[in-house]
Amino acid sequence: MNSSTVHAYHAKNTVKLQLKESEPGSQIPFASLVTSTPELRDKHRFSLHPLLFNSVLQNMYLGQADFSKVHTVHYGRRIIESTYLPGQFTLDYHVDPEDPEVFAQRSLVTQPENYPKLHPRTRYYTEQEIDQVHKRWQENTLPIVLVLHGLSGGSHEQNIRSIVDHLEGTANVAVLNSRGCARSKITTPTLFSGLHTDDLRQTVQDLRTLFPDRQLHLVGVSLGGLILSNYLAEESDKSLVTSAFTVGAPWNLQSDMEALTRSVAGRYMFEPYIRQILLRVLKSNIQGLKANPNFDEQEFLDLYKNATHVSQIDDRYTCREAGLPSASTYYMAASPLIRIFKIKTPMVILNSLDDPFLSCNYPIAEVQRNPYLYMASTDKGAHYAYVDPKGDMWYSPVIKKYIQSWKDIKDVRPDDGGFNVKQTKFKDVIDLY
Repeated sequence: MNSSTVHAYHAKNTVKLQLKESEPGSQIPFASLVTSTPELRDKHRFSLHPLLFNSVLQNMYLGQADFSKVHTVHYGRRIIESTYLPGQFTLDYHVDPEDPEVFAQRSLVTQPENYPKLHPRTRYYTEQEIDQVHKRWQENTLPIVLVLHGLSGGSHEQNIRSIVDHLEGTANVAVLNSRGCARSKITTPTLFSGLHTDDLRQTVQDLRTLFPDRQLHLVGVSLGGLILSNYLAEESDKSLVTSAFTVGAPWNLQSDMEALTRSVAGRYMFEPYIRQILLRVLKSNIQGLKANPNFDEQEFLDLYKNATHVSQIDDRYTCREAGLPSASTYYMAASPLIRIFKIKTPMVILNSLDDPFLSCNYPIAEVQRNPYLYMASTDKGAHYAYVDPKGDMWYSPVIKKYIQSWKDIKDVRPDDGGFNVKQTKFKDVIDLY
């Protein structure tokens, strides 16, 4: 038996959510809403795949198994010009399947010139087709869920497809792809980092404009959860988001980087894996990056051949993307931990205590002092693998139940009793942003 147990943490008095059809002032505490999903309750036990009994096997399975025949969701891709940073990003809408011949024909017609061919069951949509998607969303009454993927991933990843597939019929779903990921093309020498929140900000604003009366939930996996958390902290009590749910999100990047190579598996498997992911993202977007006069191609090629740790890549490129002088300053600045009390959107945090990519020093004390947060820490799960006995992601149906639990909640700001954390007793105010 390969089982895991949930350990739940939250403030004694979590924010109060207003019920739709009830007497004026009728409310429910956020923690009570969360625990209406049994899988998120303290001490809940659940089963993982019996043969994948540790984090190494869980992650190897997720990376190597053939998932091509399951969760065969279809996407219509929209290219969006950024109004914040120069360049463009992509949003993949979950759409109904097309006849294979029609799909193939339309793919040829809508494929932009000199753009990479997309993953299976994904094609570019015209503006008219995007309008039709929006029209269908307006005609139903479902909430909207925006999903953010992990490092260099995208809508095509098995775990993302699993989440999207389980939300079928429960929500209108779209996946926000980070720049240069999921075979998207960068048109300016800008990729992404944990501090790049503007593409998410623009997408949320656009969706709120189009669907002002709908709940809007965010789901972030790994780095997507980190970006989501930083974004919500920046927005604070001005947030347009109804709620959020993160899976395997880092909270302290400095601590995580130090922990990554402590174990044999981390040193010889997981750190090299992340390193190759980062180098692959840079290499696949090298033509766009060369538009930056400060980009040294030979320097990159040398790093590509000789890099021995993720931090070397972050020190050379990621920190520059974030406008910071070094990897260490980037790790500190991009860690949601330092701005966790600025988060004023109801959020469920799912992390595993056997995560081979993170230090597992999760912000339990901080969660217990922020009434907007609910942490479900599990003994096992292996970052965002959580492969159950059927070979699926355990958390996908859990996220579905969580979104469904909001059906009777009015989409207004929660009552937090005036919760506000201010810096005190410093000679100088520390600017976290």
